[in-house]
Amino acid sequence: MKKNLIFLLFAFFLLFLSLQVIDQVILKKKGLGKPILYYLSPDISYGLRPSQRFSRDQINFLEINNLGMRSSENWNENITKEKYKILLFGDSVLYGGTYVDNKDILSYKLCEKLKEIKNKKTICGNFGTNAYGITNIINRVMKENLDIKGDLIIVQLTSGNIRRGKTSISGQPFYSKPIEGFLKGFKEIIFFYYDNLRLKFRYSKDNTLSWEKFDKYYFKDEKRNLNQNIENFYNNEIILLLNYLNNSNFNYLIIYWPSKSELEKNKVPIQKKILKNLSENYTDNFLFINNVNKNLINKIYYDDIHLTKFGHEYLAEKIYDKLKKINDE
Repeated sequence: MKKNLIFLLFAFFLLFLSLQVIDQVILKKKGLGKPILYYLSPDISYGLRPSQRFSRDQINFLEINNLGMRSSENWNENITKEKYKILLFGDSVLYGGTYVDNKDILSYKLCEKLKEIKNKKTICGNFGTNAYGITNIINRVMKENLDIKGDLIIVQLTSGNIRRGKTSISGQPFYSKPIEGFLKGFKEIIFFYYDNLRLKFRYSKDNTLSWEKFDKYYFKDEKRNLNQNIENFYNNEIILLLNYLNNSNFNYLIIYWPSKSELEKNKVPIQKKILKNLSENYTDNFLFINNVNKNLINKIYYDDIHLTKFGHEYLAEKIYDKLKKINDE
C-alpha cells in the first residue's frame, strides 16, 4: 500500500514536471501564459493596457503604446506637435490580431500612404479593440477626443460590431490581470477552449454561431416585436454616433467592412441597410466596401471577417483612395 502511494506521488511529480517543462519551453515561446492585458473602465467597458509588447511566433509583434493604441510609437506632445493626427476606432478587424505585425496593420499602412496632409506629417493612432460593439466604439471616440484632438476620425464598423452593442470583458477570453501560479500557458489554453465551448453552447447552431440565438438572448423584450426592437437599437446607436461627430465638427470617415460570407452570398444585413439610409446626406463621410474581386477574397480574409496582411494593405488602399478623392474635390 505504502509502495503504491509512493509510486503514485512520484508519477504525479513526473507528470507535473513534464507539463511545467512543456509550459516553459514550448508554450512560453508561443506567447502563452502571458496574454495581452486589458484595463476596466466605466466609460468604455475595457481597453488595452498601455505599454505592452507581445508575439506568438517571435516574427510578428503586437505593440501597444503609452496611450493604449496599437502602435510602436509612443504619443506625447513633442511627437504629435504640428502633425496631422488620424485616430482610428473599431473592433478586432482594426486591431489586427497577434498574427499581424504592427508594421502590417492597416493604420500603419494608411499613414505610410498618406505621409503628409495639408503640409503636415501624418501620425495614426489605432484604438481598435477586440470584441468591441458600436456602443463601446462611440464611447471610446468621445473619451479619447477629450484628451487627444484628432484632425481626422476614422470609425470601422461591421454588421457584427453594430449587432453587439456594448460588450464587457466578462465572459470574454481576455485578461485584466496576469495569470498567476504554475502552468500559465496551459491555463490560458484551457480558458480559451472553455470560452469557445460556452459560446457554442449558448449561441451555436450546428457548431456555427447563430445570430438568431444571439439576438434572442440580448434583445429580450416580450412587449415588442424582436426584429423591430433590434432595428430600433441599430438605428439609435448609429444616429448617436453621427450626431456626435457632426455636432463636434470633426472631419470623419465611417467605413463599413463586410464579412466574407456577405460578399460570397451577396447578403445585405439590416445593419448595412440602416447605415446606408443614414449616410445619404453625408456621402463624403462614408466608405462602403461593396464589391471585392472574387479572385482576391481568399487573399484578403483570414477568416469570415478578419484581414490577412494582404487584406490590411487592401483596406488601407481603399481608405487612402477615398481620402484622396475627398481632398482633390
